[in-house]
Amino acid sequence: RQLHQAGYTLYATEGTADLGRGLGLEATVVPKRLSEEHPNVVDIIRDQTVQLVVNTPEGRRGALRDGFHIRRAAVETRIPLFSSIDTAVHAVRSLISRRLDYNVLTMQEYTADNPRSEKRQATSLAPEGS
Repeated sequence: RQLHQAGYTLYATEGTADLGRGLGLEATVVPKRLSEEHPNVVDIIRDQTVQLVVNTPEGRRGALRDGFHIRRAAVETRIPLFSSIDTAVHAVRSLISRRLDYNVLTMQEYTADNPRSEKRQATSLAPEGS
C-alpha cells in the first residue's frame, strides 16, 4: 500500500494481485508459471522492469521451484530481494521516507566492546541539554 501511495508501479503474480485488489490496490498481473506465458515474473526481473522483488517461500513443490527461480533472477540481476515480509515492510518504510539524515556505521561501531560505540551509546542516552 505504501509503495502504491508513493507512486510506484506494482507488479504481482495472479494470487498476490487478487489479494491486492481486495485491499484496493491495483497491480500489473504477471504470470508466475515459468514454463507457460511470456513475459513472466522472471522475465520482468531479468529485463529490470522491476526495481525490487518481494518473494516469500511457500510450501508447495511447484511454488518452491518457481520461487527459487524468482529469487535467483533477482540476485543475478542485482535487484534488491526480500524473502521476509517484515524485512520488506521496513525497507519500504525507509525507501519512501526519503530521509537523508542517517548515518552508516561499520559492524565494529555497533559492537559493545568498541570505545566509539560505547561513547555513541552514552551520548545518545544522555538527557537533552546535558
